[in-house]
Amino acid sequence: MMDIDKIKQRILDLAIRGKLVAQDPNDEPASVLIEKIKAEKEKMIKEGKIKPSKDDSYIYKASDNCYYEKIPNGWTLVKLKEVISLKSGMDLTLSEINTNSDGIPYLTGASCFVDDGLLVNRWTNIPKTISHKNDLLITVKGTIGELAFNNIGEIHIARQIMSLTINKEIEPQFIFFYLLVNKEKIIQKNASLIPGIKRDDILNLVIALPPKEEQKRIILKINELLNIVKKISNELKAVRDLTFAIKRKTLDYFFGDNSSYKSYYPNYQIKDLCKLDKSDVLKQGLYPYLEAKVIRSKKTPEYIQKGGFIKKGTKIILVDGENSGEVMIAPCDGYLGSTFRILNANEKINDEYLMWFIEYYKKSLKSNRTGSAVPHLNKKIFYELKIPLPPINIQEVVVNKIANFFNQLDIIIS
Repeated sequence: MMDIDKIKQRILDLAIRGKLVAQDPNDEPASVLIEKIKAEKEKMIKEGKIKPSKDDSYIYKASDNCYYEKIPNGWTLVKLKEVISLKSGMDLTLSEINTNSDGIPYLTGASCFVDDGLLVNRWTNIPKTISHKNDLLITVKGTIGELAFNNIGEIHIARQIMSLTINKEIEPQFIFFYLLVNKEKIIQKNASLIPGIKRDDILNLVIALPPKEEQKRIILKINELLNIVKKISNELKAVRDLTFAIKRKTLDYFFGDNSSYKSYYPNYQIKDLCKLDKSDVLKQGLYPYLEAKVIRSKKTPEYIQKGGFIKKGTKIILVDGENSGEVMIAPCDGYLGSTFRILNANEKINDEYLMWFIEYYKKSLKSNRTGSAVPHLNKKIFYELKIPLPPINIQEVVVNKIANFFNQLDIIIS
C-alpha cells in the first residue's frame, strides 16, 4: 500500500535541499537577502526599536555534522533567528479569559490547532503576549510541533505556543515547510516525560535559504505536488472504503441477521463455544511482552523474564482499551499483555470461523463497551451473541472462501 505520509515527507525533504525545482543563475542570491535583513536590523537597533543580538553571526558555517552536505548555488546557510523574531506565550488566569467572544482570541495549545487552521473558543480583554496576522504559530509544550499560520489577526498566545514573525524578505510558507520537514527531529530532540521545545531549539535551527524567487517556485511546486498527493489519497480512501464495504457485505452473507446460514443452521451463544481466559502457563525466561502496539508493529517489544506464556499463532482478543473486541494473532512466542484474553474455542467451532464472526460484530462490541476512563469489552453482550454453527467441515469451507476472497481484494488494492 502506498504510504502517503512518506511521499509528502519526501517532497518536502527534496524541496528544502534544492532538488525540487531548477536553480536560476539570474536570481538574486540568498546572501543578498541576508545582507538586507542585517542592514534593516542595524537600522532598527540604532533607532532603539529592537535590542542588539548577543550573536551577530549571520552566515552559518557548515560543519561535518551539518544536515546540508552541499547547498545549491545562490543558497546560504543561516540560523533561523536571523530571519524571524520569536515570541513566547503567557498563560492568563481564569478571571482574565471568557467564552463570550469578548476581546481578542486566546489560544491555549494544540487543541486549538485543527485541520491546518485555528479553533477559537476563548477570548480575553487583557492580552499580554500578542501574535499578529500572518505569524507562524508552533506548539512548544504538551503536544509539541503543531504548526499553523495566524490567519485571524491579534491573538493572545498561552505559554504552550510560540509565535514566529518572519522577515518580509523571506517567504513565510518556505519557513513553514522547513519546520514541517524537521518536525520529527525537533520532537525527538525534546522527547521526555514533559515534552517541550525551548526558544533556542527554534532560534538556532540551521536553514539552507534559497534566493527569494526560488523560494516562490519551491512553494508553488510543493503545493502543486501536495494537491496531486491529496487527490491520490482521496482516491485510495475511496478504494479502501469500498473494499471495507465489500468485506463487510461478505461477512454479512454468512453472519448477518438475514443470513441463510443463520436460518438454516442451529444458532449457539458464544458462551457455549468459547471462553476468554488468561494464560495458565506461567513461565520464566526472556520473551517479548505482547501488547497491542507490539502486535501492530508500532512499538519495539519489551523483553521480560516471566509472565503468562502464549505460543505463536494463539488467537487473542482485546478486552480493555479503545479497541476492545478486536481479535489478533500472536506473531511469536511471548507473554500475554494485560489488556488481552485468550480466545479459547471448544471442539464445536473452528477458531478462525469464530474470529470472522467477531470481526463482523466488532463495531457493535465497540459501541457497547463498559467503563468510562478505560473502556472494557462488555462480556455479557459478547457471550450472548448468537452464531450460526454448521458442521466443522462446512466452517472450514467458509473460512477458506472468506480468506481467499479477502486476499484477492488486498492484492488488488496493493
